[in-house]
Amino acid sequence: DNILDLNTNLQMWTRNTCKYGDNFVYLKIDKEKGIVGTSQLTNIEIERSETGLFHNDNQRNTITNDQLNPTKKKQVAFKWKDKNLDFNAWEIAHFRLLGDDRKLPYGTSVLEKVRRIWKQLLLAEDAMLVYRVVRAPERRVFKGYVGNIDDADVEAYVQKVANKFKRTQQADQETGQVDLRYNTLAVDQDYFIPVRDTNASMPIETLAGASNLDQIADIQYIQRKMVTALRVPKPILGFEEATGEGKNLALMDIRFARTINRIQQAMIQE
Repeated sequence: DNILDLNTNLQMWTRNTCKYGDNFVYLKIDKEKGIVGTSQLTNIEIERSETGLFHNDNQRNTITNDQLNPTKKKQVAFKWKDKNLDFNAWEIAHFRLLGDDRKLPYGTSVLEKVRRIWKQLLLAEDAMLVYRVVRAPERRVFKGYVGNIDDADVEAYVQKVANKFKRTQQADQETGQVDLRYNTLAVDQDYFIPVRDTNASMPIETLAGASNLDQIADIQYIQRKMVTALRVPKPILGFEEATGEGKNLALMDIRFARTINRIQQAMIQE
């Protein structure tokens, strides 16, 4: 317990195992004292090979009797790809969560089922934020009287009027150049519409912003899907207030308790 410093390391080992499905720890071994320390390894750089455990059916006719001998030693080895280092099975502690045989001999992350839902939640939240930024502000409609101006010149005239509202001319004292700078009114907020009727009412109208900003049922639906896939109670993730007068939530939700127990057993096994 003291040599491995479990109070500090076990939490990080368990986190990596849950996040990636695997966690590789190098064991520093002395032939007289045994294990004298550990070092954390990077998951994506470690390969696990199981020599002699599996045979290819297409090559079964070429397998010798010695290979098919059940007493032949079957070896598990590890390799550090980037540094081209080989390790024996007893030099590496491989924590893994077995659950998906398609990923053998590696484990499966508890987040595997949530990856797609998590991306959907991010997109939905970004769309909600964009909608609030673009649609929530009030906009104004400026009606500009164009009289008998030719149709071909109306657009240029309206643009000239808009620039007077939107920009102010300022002269740079050092260079003497005239700079057109925006004032407090943003270009994408308001509309300028030409009118020919002199009796048109309200030359400036206000368009109300979005009023349904509290409707986030789609966000909550995706959140519920994510929580269901994680099999973690909402209070632990912060979506709801904790209940039960401070009792352990693992005692209140049997599914969560089983999930925690499965992870505990995987860590104890290694």
